[in-house]
Amino acid sequence: MNNDHRSRLRVLHLRPPSLTDRPPGHLFAAVGQQRSGGAAAERGRCRFRVLRLAAALVVLAGAGDPAAAEGNPRRGERAFQRCFACHSVDPAETARLEGPSLYGVVGRPAAAVAGYAYSEALRARAAAGLVWDGPAIARYIADPQGEIPGTRMTSPPMGDAQERADIVAYLASAGRR
Repeated sequence: MNNDHRSRLRVLHLRPPSLTDRPPGHLFAAVGQQRSGGAAAERGRCRFRVLRLAAALVVLAGAGDPAAAEGNPRRGERAFQRCFACHSVDPAETARLEGPSLYGVVGRPAAAVAGYAYSEALRARAAAGLVWDGPAIARYIADPQGEIPGTRMTSPPMGDAQERADIVAYLASAGRR
C-alpha cells in the first residue's frame, strides 16, 4: 500500500471529537489558534465572532429578572392607582375622565374608544396600524411624549420595567372581567 492509500484509510476510522470530554474553552481556543492568513481563515474568524455574539445574546437573554418578563396583575393594580385620576378600567364607567377607558385595551387598536377626542398624533399612529399589545403599552407608559410626541397623556415617564410589566398584566386581566 502506498502512503496516500493509508491516509485515506486512517480518515475513514476517525470519529468526530466529543465536545463533552473537552475543557469548556476548548472550541474558543481552537478557533483562536487559527492564525494563518487567507479567505478561509477570515471566514473562520467571522464565524467565530458570530458564534461569540450569539452566545452572548443567549446569556444576556437569560440574565434578566425572570419576574420582569411576566407582570403581576396584583402589583399592577396597586401601581395603576395613580392612573385612575384619568383612566378607568370599568366597562360600565360613564364619567368623563381626562383619558379614555382602558377596559380591554390590551390587543385593541389605538384610538379606538368611541367618543374620546384623541390627539392628532395618536390618531396618526392608529392610522399607521398601532395596536395596544403588551410591549406597545409598556413603551408608551415608559415615556408617553417620547413614544408618541404630541400625545395628550402628560404623566411622567415610568422608568421601572417591572412596574410597567405589572401594569400591562393588570390591564390584560381587567379587560377579561
